[in-house]
Amino acid sequence: MTSAPAGERQVGLPRPRCGAKPRHLLVTLLGDYWSGRPEHLPSAALVALLGEFGISPAAARAALHRAGRGVVGAAEALRARTELMYDRLHFPGLDPKPPEELLPDDWPRRRAHEVFGELYDAFGPPAEIRVRQTVARSAPELAPLVRHHTHRDS
Repeated sequence: MTSAPAGERQVGLPRPRCGAKPRHLLVTLLGDYWSGRPEHLPSAALVALLGEFGISPAAARAALHRAGRGVVGAAEALRARTELMYDRLHFPGLDPKPPEELLPDDWPRRRAHEVFGELYDAFGPPAEIRVRQTVARSAPELAPLVRHHTHRDS
């Protein structure tokens, strides 16, 4: 750190975050590669998969522990659902959108769209609860009007 001018206190800024959050990576990996499967993957395999993205074993185990609770909290669902939509809205600028008939059979666009829809819809009900809670703090009469929509609705 450089020294602060005389009379000023130097404040350390938080370290910038790089990359995705372990729990979001876990949800994405499971949704993309294990969606609808009844079998349980060993935690060692999931820790190793998260390691592919530079996630430490300790952080991976913490993400697994949170996921293992079986319930996504309303606030976490709201954040995850909103981040999914934000990413989806910004993706078209990255995809050159060649015609379907020119794409190889295993091109992931269609599968990515399906996974997005599954995750977006699954996060809808708990996210709606969080929006209602937040609206109720300043306008309780409007909170019952909050409704989420599904990907299939759009």
